[in-house]
Amino acid sequence: MKYHLGCGGTYLDGYTNVDFPPSEHTIQQSLRADIYADILTMDYQPCEEIRSRHFFEHFNYMDSMVLLYRWTKALTIRNNLVIELPDVEALCKAMLSGSIEKKFRAIRYLYGSHEAKWAYHINGWSAETLGYVLTKLGYTISSVRKYGDPDSNFPNCGVEVSAMLMLKKTDDQLKEVVREIFSLYRNGDNETENNLWNIFNTQFLGKII
Repeated sequence: MKYHLGCGGTYLDGYTNVDFPPSEHTIQQSLRADIYADILTMDYQPCEEIRSRHFFEHFNYMDSMVLLYRWTKALTIRNNLVIELPDVEALCKAMLSGSIEKKFRAIRYLYGSHEAKWAYHINGWSAETLGYVLTKLGYTISSVRKYGDPDSNFPNCGVEVSAMLMLKKTDDQLKEVVREIFSLYRNGDNETENNLWNIFNTQFLGKII
């Protein structure tokens, strides 16, 4: 089985195409999926490939790691995870140059279109940060494809990271990796930040039961 998640109007033959039901969409007129479901909570079957197309950025820190945890559990060894999403580093560069109109467009690409309750980008990734997390989870990065030009007046910059699962970690090992990743979001070593880290972990564990 191969999953194509967040398929929108791009239907891939040979894949199980998944997206939110049509009732959740506002401007997507060509939506076509095999399964209409909540991608965060759906039941993933053992599979040989997972493609995530421009929706991973719609999930917060905890839910992003819930998805990576579930995908890594579902993928069989030496098979592929492909994640495509906005390139935060390139878009930040775009914000630093150009007209006021260009800055507004960059903000749109960074934070989403906002026309539906799911159409908000609430997390940001670069090739480096995503590659770091995937490597920790047992993947080897196969390729990185960047597109878009931060110097353009329309800086629709994205990145696609392809990774192969080379090491099938135990459940406890995956949870420990997630704890380590959450620790990177701490802004200092103090009671407030440590409590926040504990909340990240508690919410994550509560969602993978």
